[in-house]
Amino acid sequence: MGHIGGWIGPMMPYKVSTVRKFTLHKPGVYVLWVKREDGNAEMFYVGITTDLRQRLLEHLDEHETNECIRKHVSKWDCAFSYAFVEDSGDRLGIGQYIYNHYKPSCSIVAPEGNPIPILLPKPPEW
Repeated sequence: MGHIGGWIGPMMPYKVSTVRKFTLHKPGVYVLWVKREDGNAEMFYVGITTDLRQRLLEHLDEHETNECIRKHVSKWDCAFSYAFVEDSGDRLGIGQYIYNHYKPSCSIVAPEGNPIPILLPKPPEW
């Protein structure tokens, strides 16, 4: 299993105030969820970063460059989960493992690492 302290979240709603309240400026892996019409959750993005708070806030900015993410967070109920992961190689491998498992629709490029098996994050229950 990968070097991960465990998943935090899902945090709802995925809004600036929630990110500021529940995240830190630490490296890690994160996932974004959307509430489908049937009430179930779908992971639409997996990301890796050296600063979780900053990156999660950037996705909420009106200047977000990933149009798919911008559409999801502006139109639908979304949530996020994250895990602190210090090692950059572990972040890449964990991100790759999650990407391979979920094939998130807004993840344009898969993280380039050797997949590291981990316990997958639990989806939110709306």
